[in-house]
Amino acid sequence: MRSIGNATIEKVEEINGPGFAAKRMFPRFDQQAFDAQKRWMNPEHVAGDNDKLVMSIHTWIVKTPRHTILIDTCLGNHKQRANPGWNNLDTPFLERLKACGCPAESVDFVMCTHLHVDHVGWNTRLENGRWVPTFPNAKYLFAKREYAHWEIERKTHDAAAVNGGSFDDSVLPVVEAGKAVMIDNHQGLSRPHARLDRHQPQGRRPASHVLGRHHASPDPGLPSGLVEPVLLGPGHVGALAPQAPGGLRREQRAAVPCSFRRRQRGSCEATGGCLPHRVGPVAARRRGKR
Repeated sequence: MRSIGNATIEKVEEINGPGFAAKRMFPRFDQQAFDAQKRWMNPEHVAGDNDKLVMSIHTWIVKTPRHTILIDTCLGNHKQRANPGWNNLDTPFLERLKACGCPAESVDFVMCTHLHVDHVGWNTRLENGRWVPTFPNAKYLFAKREYAHWEIERKTHDAAAVNGGSFDDSVLPVVEAGKAVMIDNHQGLSRPHARLDRHQPQGRRPASHVLGRHHASPDPGLPSGLVEPVLLGPGHVGALAPQAPGGLRREQRAAVPCSFRRRQRGSCEATGGCLPHRVGPVAARRRGKR
C-alpha cells in the first residue's frame, strides 16, 4: 500500500504469468536487441524461450477520506474468452479485495481506464444465469466517446467480436442497470481541495482515461501504471497503443517501466491494470544498478 496525501492506493492481482509475445506488444520490436537482454530478463520478465512477457492483471484500490475507488476490474470469472489463459476463470479475486479492506459493497466508484476485455471483467458477475454489476453501490465511470465507439461496433458485429465479448457481458449490463456514468474528457469527482479528476491522455484509444488526484502535500513517488506494458533496452522504449498511431511516439518517449510515476507538483495519475511482472528491476537495470 502507498500513501498519496490523505489517500492510499493498493494493487490487488487477479492473475500473473506468461502473456503475449514481446513482438506483439512493441511496434518497434528488435529481436536481436531483445535476445541480447534475455538472459537477465528470464524468468521474472520473460517466460522461458517463447519470448512471452510475464504480465500481471490487477486492479488498484484507491481510498480517500470520502470514497473507495477501483481502477479497472481485470478479466472476471466465468467469462467465455478466445484467449485460453483468460477463458472461464475461477479466481478468488473478490476475496482478495475483501482481505484488503475492500468488500464489493464498499466500492463507491469503478473507473474503467478503457473498455478492453482485460480491464472490465469484474464489472459484472454471474448470478442466476445473468450478468449483474459486481459492486452494487458503485457508479461505473466510462469514457463517453469510447463507449459510443464500441456501441457502433456492436451494431455491426457479433457480440464475441467486440472486445472479445466483454462489451456484452461486462459493459452493457452495467449500463442497463443504471450504474454507468458517461464521462467527458475532463471531469472532477470531488471537492477542489482533494479532487479526483479523470482525463484523456494524448495518443491513446478512442477515449481512454487516467485518474488524477490533486492534494496539498506532493509525495516524491506518485503512482501511475501504464495501461499496457513497456520495455526499456538500448535505445528502445515502446508501448502498445492501438488506434493511436499519431500519439504513439510521444508516449513511447515518456514511458518508463515503473509502477509509479510523478505527473506534476501536487498531483498524480493512475492508469489501468496490465503491466509486466515486477517492473521495478527493469528500471534499475537501465540505471546500471541491478
